[in-house]
Amino acid sequence: MRKLTTLYLAALCSTAVYAQDVSIDELYPPTNNREVKIGSTNLPILFINTLGSIIQREERITARMKIIHNGDGSMNYGDTIAHPGQTVDYEGYIGLKYRGNSSFEKSDKKPYGFKTLEQTLEEGGKKAKVTLLGDPDEVVQVAAGKSLEGVSVIDPEKSEKFEEYAKLFYELRKAKGITLG
Repeated sequence: MRKLTTLYLAALCSTAVYAQDVSIDELYPPTNNREVKIGSTNLPILFINTLGSIIQREERITARMKIIHNGDGSMNYGDTIAHPGQTVDYEGYIGLKYRGNSSFEKSDKKPYGFKTLEQTLEEGGKKAKVTLLGDPDEVVQVAAGKSLEGVSVIDPEKSEKFEEYAKLFYELRKAKGITLG
């Protein structure tokens, strides 16, 4: 049941997903850099809004992150107004900072580290619980040496909540042609 493993981002941090009555341009304002063009890609698109803060090396700042991922093999579009109804796999607060030493000093492309948060750092933002659904061996392989400390990995095919996961996955992806059965 490979298709069910893509649910991991939808369930990644359900405690940090917030309903908003503001436009995407308010949360993720368009860049003023004319060189940056976000058209379409088959890779997930991440929007990060630093909320006016400058990213630091030592201390994390509060930011908001949104991930658009319409599924494996599907196109994702940066223009969310022209392409409404895209699948948002995550939207919430993160603690963001620069990371790395030699890579930070020697590269124009700065590496970042982030943690999902239940609320802003200013409100005492504790790390949000992260759960990945998928074959544990495959998750470890995809993580490729990255720390999974504090991350729960659940094999949905072996879980007593399999039917619940399948129904949630169906609800999240039925507009993309996923069927139950």
